[in-house]
Amino acid sequence: MKRFTSVLLTLITITFSSVAAQMEEGGLLIWEKYTGINGPIMTEYFQMVKDKYAPSTGNTYGLYGRSPTIGYRVTPVQTGGLEGVQEILTVRQEVFGEFTDVEVELWEDAWTSRETMILANVPDLSLIPDDFGVLSVADNPFVDVLVYFLKPQEIQTFRESLARRNELDRELGADDYIMRVYQGMIGTPSPAFLVMQHYENMTDLETGRARRMQARQSVPEWMEVQRRLMGSAREVERFILNRNNELSFSANR
Repeated sequence: MKRFTSVLLTLITITFSSVAAQMEEGGLLIWEKYTGINGPIMTEYFQMVKDKYAPSTGNTYGLYGRSPTIGYRVTPVQTGGLEGVQEILTVRQEVFGEFTDVEVELWEDAWTSRETMILANVPDLSLIPDDFGVLSVADNPFVDVLVYFLKPQEIQTFRESLARRNELDRELGADDYIMRVYQGMIGTPSPAFLVMQHYENMTDLETGRARRMQARQSVPEWMEVQRRLMGSAREVERFILNRNNELSFSANR
């Protein structure tokens, strides 16, 4: 943990000047993927973190399950840009230094490996209500996630295609869902965009997606825009996450 955090802090410090100009307004996201999870121990570990340490750090995060062995922690960084990210990671490193031997043992046994990405919010490509907030995320805990790993020369094509697709969805009345879009900054193997679509439950996710696709398929331009969007990616990863509201923490709740 200490070595991982130190390396990431160094990377952020070195990279700050080169990527700051590319940052979108609206904050950043720390996206942590955990693999090799031991479910009961992972639950015990993050319950301990929530009870003992999260309130003192003041940073909000959501915990999500993808499968019995894969999970995610998602931390919004509302202000400060990469310096805000560095501040959160520094606090986490300091907190780790206060762990008891039992707590360190929990951390060691909860998962096998962790990958971290830093992403920038892209509000002009997102579809969110004016009153969107932490409660909106908690009330819509099922998330349809798409990660687009783009061909380097196709970033503008992707952005333009997604913007036009959103316009067409509004015209069709097919924009009745929450969609957050983030652009990868640090930790992605290639230019990447993360798209998170939030739903109240799996029925809402499946029926809503089917209803929107039925409307979209009757519009040739929508299908062409979608073809361009998909063609801009060298790979698309898609999966469903389920937010664990009990283990997640918000300083505002």
